[in-house]
Amino acid sequence: LFEFDEEKQYAHITYPSRGVEINIVNNDPKGIIIYNNYYLTDKTRALIKKDKITFNPNDDYLLISEINRRNRNN
Repeated sequence: LFEFDEEKQYAHITYPSRGVEINIVNNDPKGIIIYNNYYLTDKTRALIKKDKITFNPNDDYLLISEINRRNRNN
């Protein structure tokens, strides 16, 4: 998924297999969401610890995306 609107300062980009969702509104970095199927690096751990990005350790983004895809097709 890739959606971008410069006028509204909105970007929504997803990488389900990598466990990353970027849903930025008004340049807020908390819209960067890392899921449990993301390979955490020291840098991403530091950003999570500093509360710069969002970490969702309970959900697998690939599974969420697949469930949403199946629901749209029904």
